[in-house]
Amino acid sequence: MSKKKKRRPAPRKVARYIKFRAGLVFFVVLGLMCFLLIRIIVINQHKGEDYNKTILNQMAYDSKTIPAERGQIMDRNGTILAYNENRYNLILEPKNILLSDADKEATITALVDCFGFDRQELEEAIDTHKNSYYLKMTLPVPEGVDPDDFDDKTVSEDQKQNFLDYKEAYENAKETEAVSETESSESGTQDADEQKASSGETESQENAGETAADGQSEEEESGNFLTNALQSVKAFFTDTETKKTTKKKGKIIGVVFETNRARKYPYDTLASTTIGFVNSSGGVTGLEAQYDDLLSGTDGRKYGYLNQESSVEIQTIEETDGYSLKTTLDAYIQKICENIINKYEKETGSNVTSIMVMNPNNGEIYAMAASRQYSLENYDDVSDTYTEEEFKELPEEEQSEFLLKKWRNFCTSSSYEPGSTAKVFTIAAALEENKISTENTFVCDGVKAYGSTRIHCHKRSGHGLLNVTGALMASCNDALMQIGDLVGVDDFCAYQKKFNFGQKTGIDLPDELSCSNQIYNADNMTAIDLACNSFGQNFYVTMVQMCAAYSSLVNGGNYYEPHVVKQILDSEGNVVENIEPKLVCQTVSSSTSEYMKEALFQVVENGTGSRVQIDGYEIGGKTGTAEKANVGDADETYTVSFMSVAPAYDPEVIVYVVVDEPNVEKSQNTYQAKDLCKAALEEILPYLNIYPDADDEGASSENGDFTSPEDEENYEDDDTPIIENPNDSAATRQIREAAERAQQQAADNSSGQE
Repeated sequence: MSKKKKRRPAPRKVARYIKFRAGLVFFVVLGLMCFLLIRIIVINQHKGEDYNKTILNQMAYDSKTIPAERGQIMDRNGTILAYNENRYNLILEPKNILLSDADKEATITALVDCFGFDRQELEEAIDTHKNSYYLKMTLPVPEGVDPDDFDDKTVSEDQKQNFLDYKEAYENAKETEAVSETESSESGTQDADEQKASSGETESQENAGETAADGQSEEEESGNFLTNALQSVKAFFTDTETKKTTKKKGKIIGVVFETNRARKYPYDTLASTTIGFVNSSGGVTGLEAQYDDLLSGTDGRKYGYLNQESSVEIQTIEETDGYSLKTTLDAYIQKICENIINKYEKETGSNVTSIMVMNPNNGEIYAMAASRQYSLENYDDVSDTYTEEEFKELPEEEQSEFLLKKWRNFCTSSSYEPGSTAKVFTIAAALEENKISTENTFVCDGVKAYGSTRIHCHKRSGHGLLNVTGALMASCNDALMQIGDLVGVDDFCAYQKKFNFGQKTGIDLPDELSCSNQIYNADNMTAIDLACNSFGQNFYVTMVQMCAAYSSLVNGGNYYEPHVVKQILDSEGNVVENIEPKLVCQTVSSSTSEYMKEALFQVVENGTGSRVQIDGYEIGGKTGTAEKANVGDADETYTVSFMSVAPAYDPEVIVYVVVDEPNVEKSQNTYQAKDLCKAALEEILPYLNIYPDADDEGASSENGDFTSPEDEENYEDDDTPIIENPNDSAATRQIREAAERAQQQAADNSSGQE
């Protein structure tokens, strides 16, 4: 029976519309591809280079800042006052440390041994941040170390190196141990071979006569083969065990030292308000802020990108280290002044005590010291006034105000009434304008009336007949008011401007106070204002203004701009710029200057400054007492001062002392300032190679003897204020209110800059 063939199904015919659709899609895609290809070619020809740069920039895979080294600050003798020190943040990578128990154990042990961490606390910290690659650690304070003296936030270079040495020794010991175990294993195998061979030899000899030679050879070959195979297997497992043991010991991993350059101040509080400090943004106060651009330099950068061939290209822009500053400051003189102030504050105390030392012949400042010094490395420490909790509870404005006051340089940014130290400028103006001669005389009866206002001399009974030098020696208010009347408002204000009062001196320090709104001008000065100003009250100055003005009086009349920086040096120590003395103007003639030096010498030799006399030295100077405004029923308060010039006839140094509100019963007595000035001179003069004159025979007393009438033992106890006005002078209130506003404005300016 024949089988019927199955017919194959006829192939399905593809519908025409399907073929058409497929062809259409194909040609559309092909056309788009051709269009894109042509477009790419056109772009590559016309803008290829620009796009290439853009793409490469977008493909940058790494960028690292190379910080520039901040320049040093040093004193005139090269003593370093501020420098950079490489310190490091200790960073842990918990996720890497926890890769294995052995690694964790090795790493934690190393950290405990090198940094003194508590093992349990360290383990908890790592386990808590187990998924993190960045855990910044705080170091534990070692036993017996004061926490205030220990930096727990960063690691020193020595601490870092100690850890790296520990890690290297650990790794070397691990390798040595692994090698030792391997050699021991190989040695054991070799000994076994020898023992087996020896044993086989002996056994062969004993059985030599019992077996045939051919059979014996076959058995020995078979036995040796089996023995060697067993030993090879044993050696393999022994080597594997050694490797496992090595691995089990673990690695020290996941410890990173992040560079953190710290600004160091080796003398901490020394000249703190002058040097200033830096934070993460740069210089904040003092020289650190004034010269921040020069000190900071320019950071470099290292970055990589993929080039056209997809190869990694590395490019480095080198950093430019900052310049260093060689200042006019003398660290030894600065320390002398600070020690004297600290001793006085500890024994007596005041609102503020400050000493400034300057070279009158070129404007260089040797020292600026005040009782408001602070730690440059802990500039935000307030523990001397508040607990941490108390300070945090204060409003932010009060916190800022407290810190700004703490950081402020009293010598440049605080104002006060100069008192009798300003009498020399009234006399100098009168001599320059030929309103008086040195031979003129004046009668002091103890008081001078201006309408209803009565202005007293400090000696209520009066000094009697005085010549010009005698008026300065006795510090007579009455005589100075008469001289002021002769000078007149216009000339008096003109000379105040010439001596730079009410204007900034231009000193190279930030936040200098000009006192422009704390001083009168010819348009608003009355006769009473002129009388008060003539003996140094009811207008305000800064210490740097007084020192610069006095310098011009005793150096021949040359007003030099005071400055703190002497040289600018590059990172190699080469001099980039010398800061030369800058002559601003001529304040008085040389003849007036010579007279003022003689008069100031007489003040110390036979007048109110006799307390400052030092055997063998010719010293000039002037006392100052300024009555401060009182609030409500507050007791009278005073600012006392003393300005000294040495040697008197050939000045090389000026020492100026200001004591604001001394904590003594009769705070108007200037012996506080005089004693401090004398103590400073006794140490500073020999240091500057200014020695006593063996031929000194003393000064003439032809002008009279007015020895220390302001001293405690001779001061006339009279509660009547110097300026007595039953109508409460509105002008006086106005200028003193302006003083408070100026101080607040200075604080606000500092806050804005910060």
